[in-house]
Amino acid sequence: MLMQMEESNNSGVVDFPENFMDQLLREECRGEEEEVSLWSSLGLKERVTCAMGHLQEVMGGEKELLIQLWVPVERGMRRVLSTEEQPYSLNLFSQSQSLALYRDISAGYSFAAEVGSDQLVGLPGRVFLNRMPEWTPDVRFFRSEEYLRIGYAHRCQVR
Repeated sequence: MLMQMEESNNSGVVDFPENFMDQLLREECRGEEEEVSLWSSLGLKERVTCAMGHLQEVMGGEKELLIQLWVPVERGMRRVLSTEEQPYSLNLFSQSQSLALYRDISAGYSFAAEVGSDQLVGLPGRVFLNRMPEWTPDVRFFRSEEYLRIGYAHRCQVR
């Protein structure tokens, strides 16, 4: 499982603690102590959706923010990363629909989830296969072979 955040208004950086996602998936959305049993009954997708909502609040402000989940799925005889039919969070504070369009475009992409695959790797594949996070202040700094959706990122003003 891999989450990717993109924004169209690059107005700052939020520094998260090392185990931030673990804390979110374990603790957020349960609220009061009596809701602990409800939290433990939620499935992974519901927990991730809840964590995304919390991330939106933390990152929030007046930013346009898209959080996508990339999950390994079987496609034919291949294992690929896909965001299609996965939870995502889209927080639009302006009239712009650029991140919504970028979300739709991303759902049509898949990336290698197996070493030695002939499938394109892209950013989600690199992070998944290398088990190492990547961060950039602006995805438009990447070359097209590093970030396969770069043309769409430019058109949709994704940073």
